[in-house]
Amino acid sequence: MSEFKATKRLAESRLRELLADTRVVLVVGPRQSGKTTLVHQAFPNRTYLTFDIETNRAAAKKNPDGFLAAHPPPLTLDEVQRAPEVFPAIKARIDMNPTSGSYLLTGSADVLTFPQIVDSLAGRMESLELWPLAQVEIERDNFNFVDQVFGVDRIPAVTQETTRLVERMQDGGFPEPLFKRKSAARRLDWALSYTAGIVERDLRDMARLSDVERVHILLKQLAIRNGESVNERSLSRETGIPDTTLKRYLQLLRRLYLIFEVPAWTQNPAASPLKAPKVYMVDSLIAASLSARPTNANGVDDLRAFTAAELKRLIAVSETRPKLFHFRSARDSAVDFVLQSPLGHLVAIHVTENPRPGADDLRPLEFFQGVAPVHRAVLLHPGFESSVPSKPYEIAPIRTLWSQRKPSP
Repeated sequence: MSEFKATKRLAESRLRELLADTRVVLVVGPRQSGKTTLVHQAFPNRTYLTFDIETNRAAAKKNPDGFLAAHPPPLTLDEVQRAPEVFPAIKARIDMNPTSGSYLLTGSADVLTFPQIVDSLAGRMESLELWPLAQVEIERDNFNFVDQVFGVDRIPAVTQETTRLVERMQDGGFPEPLFKRKSAARRLDWALSYTAGIVERDLRDMARLSDVERVHILLKQLAIRNGESVNERSLSRETGIPDTTLKRYLQLLRRLYLIFEVPAWTQNPAASPLKAPKVYMVDSLIAASLSARPTNANGVDDLRAFTAAELKRLIAVSETRPKLFHFRSARDSAVDFVLQSPLGHLVAIHVTENPRPGADDLRPLEFFQGVAPVHRAVLLHPGFESSVPSKPYEIAPIRTLWSQRKPSP
């Protein structure tokens, strides 16, 4: 990859929209995903303080009211999960002065699960997830594949490109290793240091864990199983972590954005799905570093995991804002991804390792269409050819997530 040139994140317009009419806005996502860069780039004139600095953190914890009085809004507070004592104090101030955009918060843990947030800022705050760079952002383009598939136009054909798919999968989307590490080996070194740092510092801060070695073992097993439905009993045996402790560790890893879940889709949202959620690593580089195996652009598991991460990033900044699911029937017919819009419209997406897919590759999508009619059914593959066998089915390269031929004027 060439050196990164600063560009607008797809999330920037959404962030501006939120700050225009909301008193408190939280940008939350993995460490090193670009949250600080985004708030600096989009809002350079706001007062900025980070709780990664010990003096700021100590002052906010000791006297949150005094800390906020010394730093009036508009105020940006970075890594706010490290000083949750400020949340009640923020509530008191915005209740007295309900000015939109007063506080812009960032966090590297899901602080929406913190009791202080639930009790203090419910109805006063909106949040925005910022994941590592999507490939379309790396290419400095601004279309969103997720919004396209909910539209009516055919998915555009891909442009020719020199970067191989396997290289994109190996490099992932974290800006630091992507643009500042010159070799694949150095990027893997960064990834190992990244996960170790989160476990050693953030996990200890959040959960007061003393036995972090078991968490490292769990992460390696999740990376090996990247994209699988986790059998907690089997995972407990292999890691030596008791069942109840394992559930807690998985929850903590989700809250720290090292993993994310794709739940099973069901026709009845009120019913509990019979199938377990699939668990994905936050990024293909992180998965490769922990699993200690080469990324395989011809392997359906790696292609599926890479696609899952891309969809997660695009959904977070889409206008449609669908939810992401997977589907498996009682007869084990499976579709990798089901996107459901707030209005209930469905888009089914399946991934094949076949670079020249045919009729057999479409069968999972055809089965799902018989279960629940879809707006569009897309088969993604590692090749270059696009086709529309019949509506609602389209066959398209995985590259259409970031590389599309511009329509003729």
